[in-house]
Amino acid sequence: MSNVDILFSEDEFINCSYNNKYKVKCQNCGNIFEDHFDGNGHPRCLVCHPNIAGFSFAEKEIFNFVKDLIPNEEIVCRDRSILKNRELDIYIPKYKLAER
Repeated sequence: MSNVDILFSEDEFINCSYNNKYKVKCQNCGNIFEDHFDGNGHPRCLVCHPNIAGFSFAEKEIFNFVKDLIPNEEIVCRDRSILKNRELDIYIPKYKLAER
């Protein structure tokens, strides 16, 4: 399991409930995603560890391709905040570019 950088403040943290998700960044691949913290571990990057249902091999390949093209840019995966509960598989905020 990869380590993550915390992208939220102490004031934003409510508790470790499954319903409370927090933004983090994978230290291995740079993927920014939201996940919960629970008593059994810490957030899991689905790019580095895609064996959880819901993240396809194709999504991982596309993410890696985009990351190779623009390695120093923020790339957000599986975002549901922008399109009101519709998921963007990959979103590049700087360019306002997304793949759904």
